[in-house]
Amino acid sequence: MGNILVAVILIALLIPAVKSSIKHFKGKGGCCGDSTGCGDCPSGSACTSGSCCACTTSTCSGKSNDISEINTQKKDSLRMTKTIKIEGMMCAHCEKHVKDALEKVSGVVSAAVSHENGSAVVTLSSPVDDALLKQAVEGADYTVTAIEQ
Repeated sequence: MGNILVAVILIALLIPAVKSSIKHFKGKGGCCGDSTGCGDCPSGSACTSGSCCACTTSTCSGKSNDISEINTQKKDSLRMTKTIKIEGMMCAHCEKHVKDALEKVSGVVSAAVSHENGSAVVTLSSPVDDALLKQAVEGADYTVTAIEQ
C-alpha cells in the first residue's frame, strides 16, 4: 500500500514537469524550437531547438538550459535525509561496516558515516521506515540511539 502511494505521488509530481518540457520543445510556453528569438531569451540572443529554454546563452530568464541539470535538481528535491545516532563505532572499519549495511536497505541512496560523531546521514530516494534503518545498523552489531528527519 505504501509503495503504491509513493508511486502515485511521484507520478502526480512529474506530470506537470513533463507537460512543461513538451511545451518547451514544441516551441510553446515562451520558448521556441527554431532560430527566431523568444521572450525568454536575453535581448539579441538566438534560440536553438533541443535546449530547455531554447536559448544559446547559459541561462534563460535565470533558468538553466541544460535539461539534465534540471532533471538532477528535480530528483534531488525529491530526496530526503535522515540522521541516525549510533553507539559502538570506534574506527574507519566500523564506519564501513555500518555504511555497507545501510546502503543495502531499499530506498537508501547513500550513507555518510562518522565514528567520531557517532552518526550516519542517509540520503533516501523514497521514504524508508526508521525501523528498517535501525534493523540494518543493529544487524551490524551497533546500537541506534535516535533517528532524526
